[in-house]
Amino acid sequence: MKQSKKGVQAIETRKGGKATVLPVCSFCNQVPEQGIKGVMRVGIAWLCQACETKIMLLEVGSADYEIMIDKMRNVWKHPTGITHVF
Repeated sequence: MKQSKKGVQAIETRKGGKATVLPVCSFCNQVPEQGIKGVMRVGIAWLCQACETKIMLLEVGSADYEIMIDKMRNVWKHPTGITHVF
């Protein structure tokens, strides 16, 4: 995954001066290697496949589970300007 600054999208410039807008996961603040194919939309947030897998494998009541619940709440509380939680 490519590192990105806080924000919903990252811009990658290619030859010829053309730019590509890429999604940034709202949970890990990374641009998936697969670009738009490596994320899904959750409301106005993006969720990458790696974070989706982490969420599915969490054990209810574990410390990691509670951390992810807090991260989800943070994303849902900021519908007009997502604050990254990592």
